[in-house]
Amino acid sequence: MIKKNSLRQSIIFLCTGLVLVTSVVIQGVSWWSSSQFNKKQLTESIDNAQNVFEQYTKEKEKILTTAARVLTADFGFKQAVTTNDKETIASVLLNHGQRIDADLMLLTDLKGQLISSSISKLDLNAAQSASLGILLLEPGTTHFMILQNTLYQLLALPVKAPRTVAYAIVGFEIDYDIADELKRLTGLDVSFFNSAGEVITTSMELTNETLTPDYLTSKMLPWLLGSRSAFDSRQFELETTKKHPVKLFLTAELSTIYQEHDRLLSSTIVIACLIMLIAILLSRIFAKNLTKPLLQLVEQSKAFSKGQYAHVVPNQNISQEVAVLFEAFTEMGNALDAREQKIIYQSQHDTLTGLYNRHTFRQIINKTLINEQRHVLITIDIRGFSNLNDILGVQVGDRCLQMLAQRLIGINGNDVQHARLDGDVFLSLIPLTEDVHIDRYVQEFISDLAKPLDVDSLTLNLKFWAGIAIYPQDGSDAAAVFRRAMIALDYAAKDNTPVRYYHSGEEEARQEHLTIIEALRLALTKADGQLYMNYQPKLNLKTGEIDKVEALIRWKHPELGFVSPEVFISYAEQTGIIFDLTSWVIDTVLEQLSNWQKNGLFIDAAINISAQDISHPDFQMNLNNAAVKHNISPEYITLEVTERDLMQDEVQAVALLLELKEKGYTISVDDYGIGQSSLAKLKQLPVDELKIDKSFIMQLASSESDQIIVSSTITLGHRLGLSVVAEGLENNGSLDILRTMGCDHIQGYFLSKPLSANSFVEWLGSYYKNNI
Repeated sequence: MIKKNSLRQSIIFLCTGLVLVTSVVIQGVSWWSSSQFNKKQLTESIDNAQNVFEQYTKEKEKILTTAARVLTADFGFKQAVTTNDKETIASVLLNHGQRIDADLMLLTDLKGQLISSSISKLDLNAAQSASLGILLLEPGTTHFMILQNTLYQLLALPVKAPRTVAYAIVGFEIDYDIADELKRLTGLDVSFFNSAGEVITTSMELTNETLTPDYLTSKMLPWLLGSRSAFDSRQFELETTKKHPVKLFLTAELSTIYQEHDRLLSSTIVIACLIMLIAILLSRIFAKNLTKPLLQLVEQSKAFSKGQYAHVVPNQNISQEVAVLFEAFTEMGNALDAREQKIIYQSQHDTLTGLYNRHTFRQIINKTLINEQRHVLITIDIRGFSNLNDILGVQVGDRCLQMLAQRLIGINGNDVQHARLDGDVFLSLIPLTEDVHIDRYVQEFISDLAKPLDVDSLTLNLKFWAGIAIYPQDGSDAAAVFRRAMIALDYAAKDNTPVRYYHSGEEEARQEHLTIIEALRLALTKADGQLYMNYQPKLNLKTGEIDKVEALIRWKHPELGFVSPEVFISYAEQTGIIFDLTSWVIDTVLEQLSNWQKNGLFIDAAINISAQDISHPDFQMNLNNAAVKHNISPEYITLEVTERDLMQDEVQAVALLLELKEKGYTISVDDYGIGQSSLAKLKQLPVDELKIDKSFIMQLASSESDQIIVSSTITLGHRLGLSVVAEGLENNGSLDILRTMGCDHIQGYFLSKPLSANSFVEWLGSYYKNNI
């Protein structure tokens, strides 16, 4: 079992946690802000230091420029340079350098070769001479250059007499004093490094460390579990020759900043700890005062869960907020009580009419029908209600249902229970005494219900279908009575009977119907041989040949036994699986035709199709695909459709049959003579064949009226270019009459009963053997 913390512990943990989180956040924000501020200050300091250094070098450059101009403009100096008076040149350079406090005075020829220097024994190597030569390419501009391991800021100007005869170079030494002065001006340490990373001069004081660029950029100080940078440095290259670069490092030491930051961190942690201790003490007091009334509310919640919504009386010593909470609990209890009653009512009643709904009504009849007292259960359906909705609108339809519900309540006593199932179906459970005549009572009930209704200035005369089941006559339990009343209502609508009583055995018949349909679905999917085809031969009376057969489906169920085609085909049409059944027939028959043709037997096969097949969008595609699959030409396939199916949707039927006829299929009208069509209407249909119904053929030899009808049908059919088939031939006398009338084909048990594929082949061989 999971252990849960109490509310008091949770409050303490929450307050302590909030203080802890707040302290951590404040510390984090403080540390981040301080770091950002220090970083910004350091960046500004280094920027300022860089500006100071640049201004410093510019001022030195001005001094050098002025000194060099004075020197190069001196007439005596120019004369000494022209005459190559080395003593005079050396004297002038020395004196002039002392006047301007220059550390280095040089005179070079035009190629940068040293002529004279203010420093005795100044020996320049080839690389330094080359660097001086580069300096001469930009006279008037200062450059930094290392001479004899000393860094100088140099400036060169030409000595003209009047053309350039030499160059005077003036320079200041960059030494520790300069670095220290720059540190004083900028507040940052200044270090100069040569291209090899060796320090030239620096303002930093190091004891045991060797100063290098890497030292300034990667030196770390230990801190807590990690480390942090010791310096913040910025480097940039001075204006020198490319072969001898000089780097300047402006460095801020961070240890002082870190010390201040660490002191702030320590103080914040101490303060946070004190606050946490205070928070723990205060939260304990607060939690204790809060949980007391809450325990009372917990008890009240338990009462609410049991449906007890009594008024909550709090203790006296509570805060204003807790008092408001107690009042809210009381209001919640009242609201829950009201809502619960409303939900219960809505769950038991129809929202539109206020009558009981299906679920509640089933519970009522289960409780009511438990003794021997007679009850009648009347199910009522409004005839044509959907049309009323479509014509007058949903609002009028809803109002009509509401008024009908009120009428139901008004025409019966208090012991009668009413319900609305769905749509326009109502139920009434009525107790009956022994002296009540049920038929008369039901008629009076329907008559009262059918009186005109005044709905929104409209007078409506409603008609009903009523299904009746009587307890205990039609069922010994409530569920059976309910089912059988609904079955009676279905039959009332199906038979167009205003009042229909349940008849014994109808529920079993419906169950059998459902069983057959489900078994048929299974048989179509399993393909285990339950469904099979028989073929009944058709005799061509003109040639004496058997050139056609009618394909007839048969079904033998392992438990139900042989199921009549009239039964399961009718059920298939009612439940919408006739298309799947027809598709199976087409594929099976065409496969058989293919097998016969491979064995040299070429014969036409007639397949029955229904109205649902004709209206199905995939029928033609399935038929064509099956013909291609089994390599059967459409000329070997006859499609038989009844008059009734042709007339259901004549426009669609004509369009489809016309397309099929154009592809080569033969179209036959089956059961002709018992439907709604006429020869005049058939003239407009794309049919090739008439099949006279067997009701006119079976007694043809003895019925003069049948002979007249059949003869006229054959004659008119031929005049319309149609072939005529007579089905149901039972005797030789009828055969002779049909032959005399010019009938094209005959079919019936006199010729042969429907046969399996193998039996048909055997029969055909025997037939030709006996008739040749």
